Amino acid sequence: MTRRLFLLPIVCFLLMAANTGSATYEPVQIVNLTSKPIVAASLNGTKAYFIVDTGSGITLLNKNDKATYEFKTTSSPLFEQHAIDLKGNTTELLDAHKVNLMVGNTQIKTHFMSCDMDRVVASVKRRTGYTVQGIIGSDVMKKYRVMIDYEKEVLVFKPKK
Repeated sequence: MTRRLFLLPIVCFLLMAANTGSATYEPVQIVNLTSKPIVAASLNGTKAYFIVDTGSGITLLNKNDKATYEFKTTSSPLFEQHAIDLKGNTTELLDAHKVNLMVGNTQIKTHFMSCDMDRVVASVKRRTGYTVQGIIGSDVMKKYRVMIDYEKEVLVFKPKK
């Protein structure tokens, strides 16, 4: 009897630890997988869609959406920055401010950049039917330990160790 009472707290602790650990993984549904994953998010309180792109080193917002989503852009005070698309076209990269991006229950805090993404937006719209407002890049995926589960069609935000 004493031995059972001794084991009871240990078993309860292990069950609580197991439940707590798995509860911190947050799956976010991928809404489209036609080419690159697209997820629904909240950008400054308004529903938005983002491409999840492991090939992009930065997280971008379409500067042409700044009035709709109420974020600000400024030129970099230190140097000019440009992005080059696959066709060799260049566009100026701007710093984006006053950005509150929520993916599921996770608030994304990063150095947001912004540029004219209208060609990308039009291309994605033709292929998927979704109008995207930006790209979640590998900077965010690394920081938030994001896994893409293609089988279950979810992004999983892993807890920090």
